[in-house]
Amino acid sequence: MDLTPEILYTVGAALAGAISILWRQTSRSTHLTHSMLKDSNERLNHATKDLVKLNRTVGALEGRQAGIESLAKSVLEVVRDESRR
Repeated sequence: MDLTPEILYTVGAALAGAISILWRQTSRSTHLTHSMLKDSNERLNHATKDLVKLNRTVGALEGRQAGIESLAKSVLEVVRDESRR
């Protein structure tokens, strides 16, 4: 089989075209992946901020609940002491 320059040029052009197509697909895929990762990171940051806010709120509510329970216990002790007199 004789490889003429025309055949070599045709094969080279086909390979160059295939490489070009693969390179463009890879570049698009990489760009899309970066875009999706950026969006995911933004949503994660937002969710983290919301979680911190909720933790603070829960902590404050637990503190209030403990205070109310302590106050109720004190009131019950006073009422119990007064009823014994």
